[in-house]
Amino acid sequence: MNIFEELITVKEHEVEWRPGCFLAKRLHSRNLSGYEKNTIVLPCVAQNCNYEEISSDETKIGSIASFDVPVFNSHTSVKKLVKMFNRNHEILGVPIVNNGIPVGLVMKAEFFTKLSKKFGFDLFYNRPVSYVMNGDFLTTDANQSIDFIAKKVLSRNFSRLYDSFIITKDNTYYGISTVHALLEKMTALKIKYTSQSNPLTGFPGNNAIKTFVEKQIKHNLDFAFVYIDLDHFKAYNDYYGFCKGDEAIKKVADLIAAVFKPSSIGYVGHIGGDDFIAIIHPEETQELCTRFIHKFDEMSPTLYADSDTENGYIETLDRKGEKCRFPLMTVSLAVAVSNEKSQFKTLQEISAVVAEVKTKAKAIQGSIFLVDQRKR
Repeated sequence: MNIFEELITVKEHEVEWRPGCFLAKRLHSRNLSGYEKNTIVLPCVAQNCNYEEISSDETKIGSIASFDVPVFNSHTSVKKLVKMFNRNHEILGVPIVNNGIPVGLVMKAEFFTKLSKKFGFDLFYNRPVSYVMNGDFLTTDANQSIDFIAKKVLSRNFSRLYDSFIITKDNTYYGISTVHALLEKMTALKIKYTSQSNPLTGFPGNNAIKTFVEKQIKHNLDFAFVYIDLDHFKAYNDYYGFCKGDEAIKKVADLIAAVFKPSSIGYVGHIGGDDFIAIIHPEETQELCTRFIHKFDEMSPTLYADSDTENGYIETLDRKGEKCRFPLMTVSLAVAVSNEKSQFKTLQEISAVVAEVKTKAKAIQGSIFLVDQRKR
């Protein structure tokens, strides 16, 4: 069963659904994870990914507009459309546009169905296309996101589910696209996003982080770049093994998402290993960093065996190969703020500053966050 047949099955059985790239299997009641029974979940690019992490242009609906489909006005005769469809079998639908303004849509299947009905051919053949066009069509601006139009498309009535949709720019006709093109684009974006994400946590990786930060800088937006580094993680990983190490990283990632994502900016990323970043509004720095440290210090002892927690340390080899005592993991946060008083011009500048601040933070015992106060 292909994706279109699956979509039909979903609609016919009136199952609740969510827009996305691929249909998932029906959820059993014991595995609902917050969804109601008989819900089919469609993993949406926008739910799991941030389109802005990829590229602003290719995540806009205008990127899938087709400019090769002929455009007709409402006075065009039905006869002309019959000839056009018969010559162009690959065209599924055409826009009806008057003076640059979309006024209707003619889908080939529906069009020929009307003509095939009793007296349909005689009734419509020599009349204007306005008699047979659909005036209740879907339209969207070229600058809208893929996610926005996906929700619109997939929430339509079943009879209109596969209708093409018209794309406008500056309120005038720009192009036309199809559900097939939309699904292909969503799949491509999902694959691209996944390739740019950290495989362990699913957080955006270095390339995506760079794209996001550069966009903040380009638009002169205020933001605080928070560099999050675990203290004594290498010792923990060596002592307990990489499986427990990965488990600890995932728990830290969950905590980072819980604390920093609700921010007014709320971007989080995973540079690699035990290094993470969060991008928040400068005014939220004190509150969110304090909250994160508090919650991390509560969680840290739970990552250790009871005996090690009771001791307050573990014994393992240091970088020189000598046996050494390492305290329970703490966390160091280095913060660089970009605003009108101290504005960064590149990610490289930010990286240099947080590296310097992080060195100072890690020299201080216990969990801490330090904010760079220098003006640039």
